[in-house]
Amino acid sequence: MTYSHQDLAQIQGFLDVPQFLLGDAAFTADLSTTVLKAWLSREPLIIALGETDMKPLGKGSARIFTLRRVVNICVTAELVRMGVTPKMAGAIGFQITDEMGRSSELAANLKAAKPGVKSTVPSAINIWARNDVLIVGNKNHNTLHPLIGDVLAFEVLQRLTEIGKSEDIHSCFILDFSGIYQKTLSKLKARMKLD
Repeated sequence: MTYSHQDLAQIQGFLDVPQFLLGDAAFTADLSTTVLKAWLSREPLIIALGETDMKPLGKGSARIFTLRRVVNICVTAELVRMGVTPKMAGAIGFQITDEMGRSSELAANLKAAKPGVKSTVPSAINIWARNDVLIVGNKNHNTLHPLIGDVLAFEVLQRLTEIGKSEDIHSCFILDFSGIYQKTLSKLKARMKLD
């Protein structure tokens, strides 16, 4: 299922509203609740909570996640499945959804990247919905860096060159952020039995 710009604008309003439980997040990311609990509570922490996520008030109380955090967990889980260490995957996931995802420059950069083509990124949406993420660096030394944009196959070598002619660049992943985001929304919608 794909979402229209109107759907995404409505979702945007709920992006930082705490409303999902640990089981919802684990189900959506195809993780066991045990693994997700470990990512949230054991050192080194894999998933960092944001300001609007509700931390447990004490033993036995629930964490309540925002949609932004659930997307962060799904991105992290996908990177781990691609072979990135959980610690690095968590850092990249947080950077993509919380640091880069909040950047107002992002939509402008994407629009500028393809002159003459109407952007598919709604300006009001700060988690973007129509792009991939190129991640390059040395997986063995945990020096992976995400680059945001509409990544095309012929641009990969150009992007690698822009980072520098370094022997440290041994890994390259293309993360289908748009696909992960759409899948996350669809799975949450089905789990919550929303129309």
